[in-house]
Amino acid sequence: MKDRAVLFSTTSTFRVMHGPCSDAVVSSLLSVFSGITGIEVACYRAGRSVTELLVHREKHTSFCLTIWQGALSVPPVSEDDLRLSHKEISLPDTADVLILITTLVRRAGLVPALIQDPDSSVVMEFIRHD
Repeated sequence: MKDRAVLFSTTSTFRVMHGPCSDAVVSSLLSVFSGITGIEVACYRAGRSVTELLVHREKHTSFCLTIWQGALSVPPVSEDDLRLSHKEISLPDTADVLILITTLVRRAGLVPALIQDPDSSVVMEFIRHD
């Protein structure tokens, strides 16, 4: 991934260009997120923009994916990440963050839900629709 500037490419016709690299990242994350029942997406600033996905799972504790804004860095999920139920990655821009979130949500079969608290930093929520 060192020679890539972005995780997902987009075209002028509003198409996302998935490739082996982005597909591997999504597949790796989804394998860790087995049994997803919902995802909450929160945004805040900590010197730079940060997006956190709190992934709720059926038979496991929730898993937190922290996405920092910065140079593309998505190392494989480690044993420590699994033990801590937390992974940090870095994506270069809003496009990569939003495309990663929507790709994970679509592949997990989740649907959007309305956030009731207008002052919450949780900006999006996705739930299983059974």
